[in-house]
Amino acid sequence: MLSHQRQWNPEIVGASEEMDKLSLDSAVSSEGLASNSAGEISEDDIQISADLTVSEIEKIKNLKTEIGKELLEKTPLMNDEFSLHRWICGWDNKVAEILPRYAQMSEIVEALGFNEFVVNDEDEVNTTVVKYNHLAQFFAGGVMGFDNDGDLITCSFLGNVRPRTLVKCGSTHQVFKMAILDAVLIMKLLKKREEKTGKQAGCKIIMDLSGFGMEHLFAPTVKIYLNLIKLLQDMFPELTRKIYVINSPTIFTTAFGLIKPILSEKTRSKIEILGSNYQKFLLEELGEHNVYPLYGGSKKPTKGDSETGTLRMGGVPHKENIYNPIYCPHSVDDDKLTKINVPARSKKSLDFECKAGQTLKWFFKSSGDIDLSVYLDNKILYMPKLRLNTEFVPEFDEVLCKADGTYSIIFDNSFSTFFSKDVRHHIQIVD
Repeated sequence: MLSHQRQWNPEIVGASEEMDKLSLDSAVSSEGLASNSAGEISEDDIQISADLTVSEIEKIKNLKTEIGKELLEKTPLMNDEFSLHRWICGWDNKVAEILPRYAQMSEIVEALGFNEFVVNDEDEVNTTVVKYNHLAQFFAGGVMGFDNDGDLITCSFLGNVRPRTLVKCGSTHQVFKMAILDAVLIMKLLKKREEKTGKQAGCKIIMDLSGFGMEHLFAPTVKIYLNLIKLLQDMFPELTRKIYVINSPTIFTTAFGLIKPILSEKTRSKIEILGSNYQKFLLEELGEHNVYPLYGGSKKPTKGDSETGTLRMGGVPHKENIYNPIYCPHSVDDDKLTKINVPARSKKSLDFECKAGQTLKWFFKSSGDIDLSVYLDNKILYMPKLRLNTEFVPEFDEVLCKADGTYSIIFDNSFSTFFSKDVRHHIQIVD
């Protein structure tokens, strides 16, 4: 388990090895890409890069046509050629698989308002996530900076997370939104790098399992974690170059067995388990001057701790962070809750007429996992569908109504084959 053997897993993207890299002069022919028809892709819509082959550019052009200009314009996070190339590689150019996931990703990012965030460096990524949700400091990890290849070094300190305590501190949707924001900010930083270098970039993850034990296999939190991994895989395909696992305990075999079924084959192929010489390997692989002193590097953080910079190092949440209905202003007494039952393989919609400027608030407890989403007039997403669990902390949130209309709060149990869910809720409209 602790021994390290270097593995190479080159990705196959469908282009011939003999294919020359594209030059600016030969990248686009007027017959191949130009079109003045509404909804089709013109030469100006394809940003040319010497880092892509003719075959890859053609696939990107085809995918852009399938997605359509309207959706592309609504998706500034991933409407460039490198981002679309990731989708093509991640789903083996299977357009039928890509389109619904791309649309879902676009809807989620827009509904959460994450397109508006701006970051310029690794420290801004790390600190922005904590500002968005103060509990983020206990979800150990963050961004260290770029390596010699132009890839972003990110860290995950799973052993420093205390899931049994954290699950009592915040609602499930807070965890999902925080993780999505983290990924969005990383994506934005990668795009800045790509625009500067003209070369596609990715993430190299240092997964430090020091301190990892049975506490981290707590069933309720494992379920949340698996749902989160699946969502992020669907939203951000092929963002990862490598995953370096260090300080791996024996129990990691059990943990990996739980996660492996939901990891894509491509992701699994990128995992390398390093042995006790991991520090030397990381410095050689990533560049000593790109690595913080935490792992023996010479990079001096410009902000935060002298060893770890602004990386979130986790730890035990303070007692006051634990949810207590007495002190929570959003809490609603049980006798004020209305009960509905959502049968297996079905969903229920609660509709409310709201005016622009009003706030739609909800509070609920469920007997099991339930998906929740909010739509305006059944077409405009206000709150993305997330799989929520209220075993430890009730769910409460709100949306600001930007237009008059019918707002639908949808409790969706379609994923459940046998079990219905009881949902006790309190919903109000505030002027």
